Amino acid sequence: METYLLPTLPTAIGGWPAYALFYLLGFGLAGALLVGHGWRRQYTWQPWLLLVAGTVLAFIAGTRVAAGSGADWHALLTHGHWGTGAPLGRTALGGIAAAVLALAGLRRWLGFGREAADAFALPLMLGLAVQGLGCLLVGCCYGTLLGAGPGLGICYLAGTEPWLAQVAQGALPPTAAVSLPVQAVPVYQIALCLALGAGLLAGRRTLAQRPGLTFALALGLFALGRLGLEYLRAPLGDVMGSGFWHGLKPVQWGLAAAALGLLATARHRLNPAKSAAPLQPVPNRPLPNLLLLLALLVLPPWLLPGQLTVAEALVLRALLLPVLALETWRWVRALRVAGPLPAALLGVGFGLMSQAPAPASRFSEPDKSLTISGGGLVGSNYQLYQDYTTCSTPRADITSFPGYHQRYGGGAPGVAYSQRLGAAHNRRLTVGFNGFLGSTSFDPPAGQLRLGGTRGDSAYLLNGATSRRLRNLNPYVEYTTIGQRAYGKAQQHSYLRLGLGMHLSRERAYDYATEPLLEREVRPGFLIEYGAAHLLWLHVSNYYGTDAVGNGLFRMGLGTSFGHERLTVLGGATIANSNTPNDNWFSIILFGQPSYTAPGGYFLQARWQATPSWLVEGGATSNFNDISQFTLGTRYRLPLGTR
Repeated sequence: METYLLPTLPTAIGGWPAYALFYLLGFGLAGALLVGHGWRRQYTWQPWLLLVAGTVLAFIAGTRVAAGSGADWHALLTHGHWGTGAPLGRTALGGIAAAVLALAGLRRWLGFGREAADAFALPLMLGLAVQGLGCLLVGCCYGTLLGAGPGLGICYLAGTEPWLAQVAQGALPPTAAVSLPVQAVPVYQIALCLALGAGLLAGRRTLAQRPGLTFALALGLFALGRLGLEYLRAPLGDVMGSGFWHGLKPVQWGLAAAALGLLATARHRLNPAKSAAPLQPVPNRPLPNLLLLLALLVLPPWLLPGQLTVAEALVLRALLLPVLALETWRWVRALRVAGPLPAALLGVGFGLMSQAPAPASRFSEPDKSLTISGGGLVGSNYQLYQDYTTCSTPRADITSFPGYHQRYGGGAPGVAYSQRLGAAHNRRLTVGFNGFLGSTSFDPPAGQLRLGGTRGDSAYLLNGATSRRLRNLNPYVEYTTIGQRAYGKAQQHSYLRLGLGMHLSRERAYDYATEPLLEREVRPGFLIEYGAAHLLWLHVSNYYGTDAVGNGLFRMGLGTSFGHERLTVLGGATIANSNTPNDNWFSIILFGQPSYTAPGGYFLQARWQATPSWLVEGGATSNFNDISQFTLGTRYRLPLGTR
């Protein structure tokens, strides 16, 4: 046999980093194939998409967690989230283990049989083959030096991992343009995945007679193949420990255990007596779906803050947002028919959503009233501690820059007086006062961080986790006008709501993108809503209410009461201060100058007027990457007089 050399390959394609591009394409292909399978099998969309999203998320998280260090696990116990914030490697072993466990648990939770697990085998193999092209281009899974024997070799450009490793070892001068040829291990893995995919296609009819066999067999053979390929991978590329134990790397022992367990399961599935029962319709259960959806929305930014790449966040959004829309519509329809019980469930489930009310109901509200409110707020985000807002700085994911994590929370009591205006009683003036008391903590990734002070005049040294007190005093005034009765029938008229508030405390937030220990200045907040009362309206707000606390938010979205007066849902896009250059959200619009890529955020909020006096509200904000915020509260309205 002979030795062959591949031509030197680029590390970027059309300005896109090659690994990120093929990573997105690989997961996108796998997701599309799984969605198509669900369409052909006529699965109910909500549970099927939740099964796909949960398994994909488990695979992504497993590749990170298995490559973590002791410090990463210590952060979970100490600060409540996994990882120190430092860049992590990936290992397929962790992804396989997490995906197998998640798929086994989720399919039972959602009511799927073993045949649903088998549907993941072929998309996973093809997705890994496409993703392997990114590994081949950037050299992250490079092999050992290509000797005189048979093999397929490749040389990598200066600056890549193989080139840096060879320079560090003294095998290559720093002036070399390319690395010495190494084994093209990613090509071998691509060939392994394609071969397994071809085998699955060829034997699909036979395999389908034994539900549960396909998935266990495919992943078991993949783990066995990876076990062999590890002999050709350079030890410096290992992310699961180093050295050898009884002739095998730590990752090889893990792959051997995974292969043994999966192939033993496949052998067990060959027994005809163990075949699954005839296929049954998959139940579409609202409460399990809602609980799982909330878990998938909350866990990534909360437990793995900043660890998901933009590509991974896009894949998860594409899977979860349709489920969110379907579940929202399902609960809205249930609430309109069933009354208080679904309302209570909505208050618990969607009780993770945020502030602005619906158009006030002029049929149930008294002329004068006093409203007492109380609630809570928790959130987290990733912060920079160096200034990257220059025109020449290359754009990159925010978590690739030096930074740390912030977690904040607290309580928010409030009181407001409201009174109708005018002879038609279709206008209302509200004067209120909100308070907030809480704290924020800073969690550096490692060691000491030197943080800018007052615009560079001084510096702070942050050692370990540091906390600050959060306080806020927020007086505000609102003016609302809504349609009125005419000719004996209720007619829809334009709805307008204007709100203006002032945040009087400088200690309400430490969310400057590049100077985290600098307090926020005293500043106003505003809200504007306009549209058709109880049908559809536009919402725009900035620093309004608790949106100014912890991590200041600008929101723009649409709201509706679905034609009635008790339920309100509002959702749209949001921009957070922690991901905004120069700490001004409008600089993006005016100057378009962010020097790093922070995935755009989304918010969803719900309010339910359970009784004429009691209202439940909540909201969630996330960009599925590094930002999460959740609120939950209630209001009690005390009538003071009725005409």
